[in-house]
Amino acid sequence: MEIFNNRVRILLEVDGQNKSFYWFECKGNDIYWGYSGKASKSLTTDFSGLTATINLETCNEETFQSAKSSFHESGEFHIKMINDNGESKYATVMNWRKKDEIHEPFRIMALFTKAPINYDDYNRSPTRKGSKSLIVKFKDNSKNLRQYVEFYICPEGKFLTPEPMIAVSEKVTDKPFTYSLSNKYILAVRMLSFPEAHEFNTWHPDKELCFYTEDSSKA
Repeated sequence: MEIFNNRVRILLEVDGQNKSFYWFECKGNDIYWGYSGKASKSLTTDFSGLTATINLETCNEETFQSAKSSFHESGEFHIKMINDNGESKYATVMNWRKKDEIHEPFRIMALFTKAPINYDDYNRSPTRKGSKSLIVKFKDNSKNLRQYVEFYICPEGKFLTPEPMIAVSEKVTDKPFTYSLSNKYILAVRMLSFPEAHEFNTWHPDKELCFYTEDSSKA
């Protein structure tokens, strides 16, 4: 019988220093994830269609003590935020497909990273709380370049890698890295580097842009 470690911590390594990124955990048939470092403020906005203009001055500001995302067996997705008074708030509530309806890679989050060098140092054990760890190493100028990352939940099997959510100038032939969260759910992660000369590398390089999208199968 195969035994699964249901928690994994993904870290970035810059010049030999681990940097906080994201953790994922499967409890029963529910999946949870969040940022491994300290975050206390987010700027949010809604958009529809294939393009979006992001103006930080017009975004909604949220402050919190902690936050984590949840994708439940029922298909409900939300972000649970706890404020300084210990009160909970549920944001970005969506109804995605039920877990037993996932028959191919299903994207649960996409993001434009900060420049890797701008993430918080992670000075604790990568395997604390019984976690497994995956470390992505950056060196030379790659530590200053944003990454585009997509996270998928998949069943066991062979699948074509989905097309990226964003438009790209040439065909992407990347191979995502994977981790088995349970005997039902596999986490797949695609990570693409921005070209060195891309202007997005210098636009608020200390800001991460995270995207959650409606499930098109529920439209």
